[in-house]
Amino acid sequence: MPFPMTQTATAPHEGSAKGVRHATRPPWRGPRSLQHPAFRRVWLATLLSFSSRFIEMTVTAWVLVERTDSPLAITLAGFFRYLPFLIAGPFVGVIADRYPRIRIVRISEIATAMSAAVVATLAFMDLLQVWHIYIFVLAAGTLWTTAMPARRAYMIGVVGKRNMTPALALDMIGWTISNIVASNAAGSILRVLEPAWLYLWLVCSSMFSLVLLRGLPVFWKRQADSEREPMLQSIAEGFKYVGRRRILVAAVAVVAVTNFTGFIFELATPVFAKDVLHSDSRGLGLLISAPSFGALVTGTILIVIGTRMNRPALGLIIAGTAQHILTIFWSYATWFPASFGVLVVIGLFTFAFGTMNTATFMVATPDNMRGRVQGVQLFVIGTFPVSGLVVGALANVIGPQEAVRWMAVGGLAAMLLIWVAFPELRRPVKTEV
Repeated sequence: MPFPMTQTATAPHEGSAKGVRHATRPPWRGPRSLQHPAFRRVWLATLLSFSSRFIEMTVTAWVLVERTDSPLAITLAGFFRYLPFLIAGPFVGVIADRYPRIRIVRISEIATAMSAAVVATLAFMDLLQVWHIYIFVLAAGTLWTTAMPARRAYMIGVVGKRNMTPALALDMIGWTISNIVASNAAGSILRVLEPAWLYLWLVCSSMFSLVLLRGLPVFWKRQADSEREPMLQSIAEGFKYVGRRRILVAAVAVVAVTNFTGFIFELATPVFAKDVLHSDSRGLGLLISAPSFGALVTGTILIVIGTRMNRPALGLIIAGTAQHILTIFWSYATWFPASFGVLVVIGLFTFAFGTMNTATFMVATPDNMRGRVQGVQLFVIGTFPVSGLVVGALANVIGPQEAVRWMAVGGLAAMLLIWVAFPELRRPVKTEV
């Protein structure tokens, strides 16, 4: 249930003949979502989890940049990190509907700590190889994919549907702050410490998250019928439900195109840092974190006005289209400040895209289907790692700037077609109960 707010009133106005009471608003105590203790603890644990993710992304990218000259070999890390979205997405969505969501998050943190401990040990022993890194990022991506729908469904269950958009914005704000702090910290630390120490920090961070998640209420009701249903049948039900609603079909199309061609700047950043901008590890950390500076602005706006937004699908396609246009501009930047600046502006729209993406799917879906529908959503996000292979292969042939540019142009054309084909994207999303 949503966390209740209290109403207060002042004493009769002095000088008022009728002694009329004048209602006043209670003092603002911050976002309503953060006033719920369970949400607050999950959000803090998520901050640690996000920070670990960006530290891992930065250190892994730098290790690969130092050990290989192939853009394809560098972007392969992104492919393996996000491949689980494509393969495991529908399965983890069913799991999030069948088992207590907070327990899924805890188990994922334990497994993350164990896998990071293995990599840290290999790094300290000077045995870490490129193929070890690929296996590690595949494991990390699988665990991340498993925890994501469970964590977000749990958060929404805590704060209620009315406060969903501000809660999702807070979740994305956590992602944003973590990106800025962790990516830059990792880039600077890599100049004085070996990567092994940062992999060791991933272990510690997961343990701290487990402490915050300990003892939280479950907020989950066993659904016997769903548990008896075969998993593949449950997955099929998720796809069927999405297929029956044109707004969800439209959202799937936008998410598929944007993840394939609208986020390629993310995969290409390590290559640009090395081959286009000729930067060091600190510069790489700055570039990885750049979108988050713009995202902070959008996040602040959504936290304030999120409860009044009834057209998340419109925001979704506008943000996705803007990402493609700005990515084309970014492909021309050969000066570090210009490249950094364009990435900051891109961040304004990546934040909106991420928030409106989840909001569209959640508003249009009843609670008992949210896990399975998020599984479909994760499956579609799986186009992202495939784009890593494509842009990496193209960069080997025509160069990184041209590869990014032409992929973004193709994606922009696809977004315009979706805009015309699905007028539902421009209307308020009907809430399902």
